Amino acid sequence: MILSLLILFGCGYKWVGLSPGMREISLGPIEGIQEEPGFSSTLREAIREEFQSRGIRVIEEARFCLQGRIEGIRLKTISYDRSAYTKQYRVLVTVDMKLLEDRRTKWQGKLSSSEVLTLSGDAVLDESKKEKILGDIAKDLAEELYLRLATEASSRRGSQ
Repeated sequence: MILSLLILFGCGYKWVGLSPGMREISLGPIEGIQEEPGFSSTLREAIREEFQSRGIRVIEEARFCLQGRIEGIRLKTISYDRSAYTKQYRVLVTVDMKLLEDRRTKWQGKLSSSEVLTLSGDAVLDESKKEKILGDIAKDLAEELYLRLATEASSRRGSQ
């Protein structure tokens, strides 16, 4: 994450935060997928916490609204043990998010994040470990969403 910020600042971005009028947002629907129905609420909560920690109020109705769709959650085997059982998965989540201003799309982008899930000795996928990893990924996506919106606002102000 720190490396990402250094790269952004090295490319001429200045940290100025979101649009001056964006002090409040509402969270619209984040469509989930059948395989992980609870992830959409995990992602919504992570976005709420991220934006509130940055001083932006999350309320029911606001001029700005975030909504999205979870494109997919994939588990890809990245290593095996000696018995050819999966030892590690890469868990990859991709989402498509939109920022609406007065119901018109102001910004849209795809975000993705991944984490490595290492299985215990019995090579059985532990659902609680998977849920923790998905929670960590949701927090990463929420932070990336905030940073993308902030840099977009910054670059737009710089070109005016």
